[in-house]
Amino acid sequence: WRLFLLWEAHTMKCKILHEGPGRLRVHMMGNSMSLRQADILEAYLKKLDGTESVKVYDRTGDAVIRYTGSREAVLCSLAVFSYEKSEELAPEHSSRELNREFEDKLVFTVLRRAGSKLFLPMSIRTFIAIFRSIKYIKAGLTSLLHGHLAVSVLDATAVTVSMIRGDFETASSVMFMLSLGEILEEWTHKKSVADLASAMSLRVENVWQQVDGTEVLTKVTDVKPGDRIVIRTGGMIPLDGR
Repeated sequence: WRLFLLWEAHTMKCKILHEGPGRLRVHMMGNSMSLRQADILEAYLKKLDGTESVKVYDRTGDAVIRYTGSREAVLCSLAVFSYEKSEELAPEHSSRELNREFEDKLVFTVLRRAGSKLFLPMSIRTFIAIFRSIKYIKAGLTSLLHGHLAVSVLDATAVTVSMIRGDFETASSVMFMLSLGEILEEWTHKKSVADLASAMSLRVENVWQQVDGTEVLTKVTDVKPGDRIVIRTGGMIPLDGR
């Protein structure tokens, strides 16, 4: 059976698509979900008591929730959810946008390869292969001139030998595989840097503010220039100051 929930802050609805023991798949109805909204929703659901794991799919607007607590509590939390109220829960560093960028790159590369084989005549594909080979041959020659037997030399050799033999289709396939490898390598590198930045970021939500000789627990976002913050031995300094 399916259940419709009405958000308080919106006229939008979310609908249960599938339900099993300790698992819900809901669809957020309305406009398409942005990457930022997906991060907000995922962070909000992960903070719920009894939530085991959450996965939000921004392309389809779906969220898969695994929980060990009360089903009614999860549904009530969905009923009162709003992006505006939960904006501050979203992580500062998220890999969702980075993943989307490189997923699109991979799909475009594969579709371009398939399209060229299906619709372009061999003469044009040969010209494209020769033009694209310049980058790999240049990189291989540069490595040799500097006395380095790098991977680029092997790549250039594979492409050059295929083209000398007149096998432009094989050369094109080799360059296609190399381009996929370059995309995956760049993706891995940037994701590692993003994950490192996320791991090293300060997750401090509240600080002790000194007010009239007493200490008051205050949100970091509410601290203003001129406020006095108490920092104890071993604690992190969450703000710039003197």
